[in-house]
Amino acid sequence: MSYFNDFRLNDNAVILSPAYGTGTVLKGRDAAKNVLQAIQSGLRHIDCAQFYENEESVGKGIKASGVPREELYITTKYATGDIRETFRNSLLSLEVDYVDLFLIHSAKYAQPHGLMESWDLLEELKDSGKIRSIGVSNYRVDDLKQFVDTAKYKPAVNQIEFHPFVYGKAKELLSYCQSKGILVASYGGLSPITKIRHEDFDDLLNKLSQKYNLSHQALLYNWARAHNVMVVTTSSKAERLEEIKSLSGTKLDQEDVEELDRIGEKYHHRYYMSVMDEKE
Repeated sequence: MSYFNDFRLNDNAVILSPAYGTGTVLKGRDAAKNVLQAIQSGLRHIDCAQFYENEESVGKGIKASGVPREELYITTKYATGDIRETFRNSLLSLEVDYVDLFLIHSAKYAQPHGLMESWDLLEELKDSGKIRSIGVSNYRVDDLKQFVDTAKYKPAVNQIEFHPFVYGKAKELLSYCQSKGILVASYGGLSPITKIRHEDFDDLLNKLSQKYNLSHQALLYNWARAHNVMVVTTSSKAERLEEIKSLSGTKLDQEDVEELDRIGEKYHHRYYMSVMDEKE
C-alpha cells in the first residue's frame, strides 16, 4: 500500500494521489506515451491543462491504456478564452464526458473576467454535472480571500509549487488553505534535487536516505505528504514512477520533517510563477 494515499476533498469527493502531471517538459509535446506509461505504472490520476497544449495527446494516452474511465481521476485547467467554451474544448480533446477536477490555472488568468465572476462560472459548470470538483492553481492568500468566504462552493484544491526551497514563503498560504479545508497539491516537488543544489541540504538528504532507506525523491515526496500536501509528479522515468507506486508507508519522524523545513527555509528558489512571491 502506497504511503501516498488518497485525500477526501471538502466536497466529499476522493482525489487519487499521486497525480501524473503533463506540463513542464511535455508542454506543447505529444504526451500520449508518457501518459500511457504512467497509467501502466499504476498511477490513476492524470493532471493536464489547456496551457500545456497537449490535451488531445493526453486523451489518446488515456484511451490507449484501456483502463475504464471510472477508474481514472482526470484534472485539467483553464487558462484563456471563454471559460465555458474552453471547458467544452477540453472535454472534446480528452475524449471524456466529464472531468474529476477543473482548476483555474492562475489568478492572473481569472483577472480579465474577475476572480469572483470566474469562480461563479466554475460553480455553474460544477452544477452542470460535467465536473466533479472545482479548484484553483497558483492562487495567493489575497486572491482566495476575494471569494472563498462567500462562494457557494469553496475551492477543493489549490495547486502550487511546493518544496523545501519555497516552504518559507508558502507556509502562510498552506496554513490558510488548510484552515479553509482547501487541499494543497504540489508541483515542482523535486526542484531541490533537480535544479539548484545546496551542500547542507544535500547532506541532510543523504543522512535521511540512510536512516529510512529511501531515495532523495521519496524523501521529498514524503516530506510533502507530512505537510498533508498532495503530490503531482512529472517524471518521465519508468523507474521513478515504479518507485512512487511501491513506496511502503514510510512516515518521516517529525524532527526530520522540521529539519528539512529549517534548512529549506534558509534558501528561496521559486522556479515557476514568480507572481506567487508578490503582494496583490
